[in-house]
Amino acid sequence: MSINILKYESDVWRTADLLIGAGIKQSDFPKYMMPYFALLMVESRLIREAARLEEEIGKDNIDDFVEMFQLEGLGYNDYLIRK
Repeated sequence: MSINILKYESDVWRTADLLIGAGIKQSDFPKYMMPYFALLMVESRLIREAARLEEEIGKDNIDDFVEMFQLEGLGYNDYLIRK
């Protein structure tokens, strides 16, 4: 599964504009933006791992799939995994 990171570009710039509007210096942006990027990375990993597990065992029974995913110990987000 290939995800184009550029699809997030407008969100990043919109967030930067909000920070500037709130009076935050650009030199302080990493303090505010790094958690955002970390969440994107976690989401990406969950999606990739769900796709891998789906290839291995299928997703016919969603409850079994969720249980297997949780047993993998990779973290879990119900919204991401069930969609």
